Amino acid sequence: MLIRVSALRKLSRRTQGLSDSLTAVNPVVPLLQFAPIASSAPCPSSSSVGHSQGSPAGLFGQFKFNWGAFGGGSPSAEHAHCSSINDTLNVNEAKAINAEDVSTASVANVVSAEVAVNDEGQDEAFKESLQGVFGVVDKFPSASEKSIVHLLIELGSLFPSSLAVLHFTRSSGKVELHGVHSHLKKLQTGFVGQVSAKSGLNIIKAMALLRYKPTDGMVEAVCGPIEKEVTTLEFSSLVDFVQAMAMLERSPGKALLDTICEIAVDTVQKSLKRNLKEPEEVVHLIDAFAAIGHVHEGFLNAAGDCLRDRIKVLPEESLAKTLKGFARLNFYHEQFLDDIVQECIARQPKSFTPSQLATILHSLSELRHDEIMSEIFVDVSAQCAVRRIDNFSAGEVADLIWAYTRLFRYHSDVKMLDTLTRSLVGKVHQLKGSPDQLVNLVEAVTDSDLGACPEQTKSILSSVEDMTCADIANMSPANIARMLLAFSKARHYSGRLFSGGLKVLADAENHLESQEIVRVLHSCGAMVHAPEGNSLDEWVSKILANEKQLTTSQVSRIVWSLAILDSLEPETFERLCERLGDGSVVQVPDIKRLVLAEMLLDIKCQSKGVASPRIPEPMRSYMVPAWRERVYLSHSISSFQQEVGRLLMKLSIPFELEKLIEEGDCRIDFDLTTKDHAKIAIECDGPRRFSANSPFKPLGDTIASRRILEGRGWNLLSISKHDWCNLSSMGAKEVHLRKMLRKVL
Repeated sequence: MLIRVSALRKLSRRTQGLSDSLTAVNPVVPLLQFAPIASSAPCPSSSSVGHSQGSPAGLFGQFKFNWGAFGGGSPSAEHAHCSSINDTLNVNEAKAINAEDVSTASVANVVSAEVAVNDEGQDEAFKESLQGVFGVVDKFPSASEKSIVHLLIELGSLFPSSLAVLHFTRSSGKVELHGVHSHLKKLQTGFVGQVSAKSGLNIIKAMALLRYKPTDGMVEAVCGPIEKEVTTLEFSSLVDFVQAMAMLERSPGKALLDTICEIAVDTVQKSLKRNLKEPEEVVHLIDAFAAIGHVHEGFLNAAGDCLRDRIKVLPEESLAKTLKGFARLNFYHEQFLDDIVQECIARQPKSFTPSQLATILHSLSELRHDEIMSEIFVDVSAQCAVRRIDNFSAGEVADLIWAYTRLFRYHSDVKMLDTLTRSLVGKVHQLKGSPDQLVNLVEAVTDSDLGACPEQTKSILSSVEDMTCADIANMSPANIARMLLAFSKARHYSGRLFSGGLKVLADAENHLESQEIVRVLHSCGAMVHAPEGNSLDEWVSKILANEKQLTTSQVSRIVWSLAILDSLEPETFERLCERLGDGSVVQVPDIKRLVLAEMLLDIKCQSKGVASPRIPEPMRSYMVPAWRERVYLSHSISSFQQEVGRLLMKLSIPFELEKLIEEGDCRIDFDLTTKDHAKIAIECDGPRRFSANSPFKPLGDTIASRRILEGRGWNLLSISKHDWCNLSSMGAKEVHLRKMLRKVL
């Protein structure tokens, strides 16, 4: 039997009476005042609730609370879950209230009960019940250390689940709670450690509600009772506990989490001791583990198998949340992913909200689930998104483009990508404060074929550059490393972005993984931007300390980048080359980088009069011929070269076009033939040899080519196509060429 409105009034009065007994009756200054606001997602069972008009203003002004989103406003899976597991508070359970539980007949239970709210009297009952929230919070200033524990228990018990707390905090907006936090600092771990597991869970929920970050000692104390009684708790309570810890952004410890996972495995597989009422509880547990970053293969496999059997009854939001959890934990469950993709295709993309669709596609791409069904779903979803592109936020479009380009890297629809990208130009500013999506967007622009629309691409990259530079101090080292690499791949150079990012990374050197250092070095080499200070030496030292973990590709990127930055030492080159093996599985880009690094190091050593190391045999015997074959086959004559060649003939200057030199190590555009047999070369440098944005800085490969030719005794004349195209006529181009030739002839 469900609680009726009359019962709600009694429960509210009882809640108020219990809270009054916890502290001395003294005049207190209320800490919060709730002001009603309109629900952003109203539904028949929602109402805007506020503090009574007679309540005095709080220390922190008005605390706006959208009850519609908490008690049934949003038509999301989270709301459906909250309603389904919390809307049947039995009267017998209400009678079982004891002093320790303080108030299990909570305000949140009342709000989510199956009581219609169309009647004015019932609306008043809801408002009257909410006074318990104000009554608890207002007592913190006068509470003793022990009473604060009871107040936290009471406050946490007002919410039936951590999910309810999450809805509450999302609806309440940003509120200054330092006044409450100062009182929470009075808490003693001894008092907290004496409560029961259920009360401990309520304390954690209350801390999450108040956005309080407990100390390590407090986390250990409050988790102690739960750890002692973990085997007696219901599965839903365990889910609440992990969710609450995720909201606090704290981990209760690997041992306790592993125990919870083992219980969860037993629950979802056998259902012997605990009855799994809702499969969505498994979804919420996956989501919470993802937030904490705890990977337990046994649980994730069991959860995937469990949800496969119930996949047709899962709401769209749960499908999206599950995929996101697996992606964040980087756990690949092939059968579950296959089933979830087929289910998404069966439901059709139009049945998902833009947010859900973007989450699903992003997660599939993160997990690299590039099976044929995934490609079909991504393709159909992108077409669906194009038709309703105005409904997608900038972040959702960014996730969609990133997912599409990762799964369709070699056969993407350029016209579709163009439409999606155009939609971002006017609203890319919405991504401010979202570093993950900013990085994904730049990576998508880099990986996709958007060359047909260079102006809109430049506009997006410039906007991302501005937002990143403004917030770079708050970005994680991993995201900074990804952002620098993405910009270097896009050939979009920003001195302030690289300088600011490298400064933050230098301060966070101990937090950089070897893989992130390789990304940073490669970015610096590609854009020829050397880090300041001792950062480079410190990064190289850290790489050498973990050299056994390096792959062949990483070794090639490191030595190439250091050579471009003129910081490669013979000892470093020899030591890193030892990680290459026999060279039989080295890819062509890696061969190019290794051979160029050897040639650059050879020139550096010759200038110092010391012996230059070589790539060790038998690798060198394989790589050098492979490199020379590549140079030999890379034969093409551009219209730019043709124009320069015609002018050289007009000036009666003999030349050889596309000449192989230095035993086939290099190819030059023009080898000028002179009487004294001087080594004079002209290079027609096209736009891809420079940054894509002004001032068109020469890239790493361009610098390497110039340095190798000059180091081997060539007088080099480099003609930039940017400069060449800015000359208005052939006459002006002839004058420009004559001036350049006077330097060497």
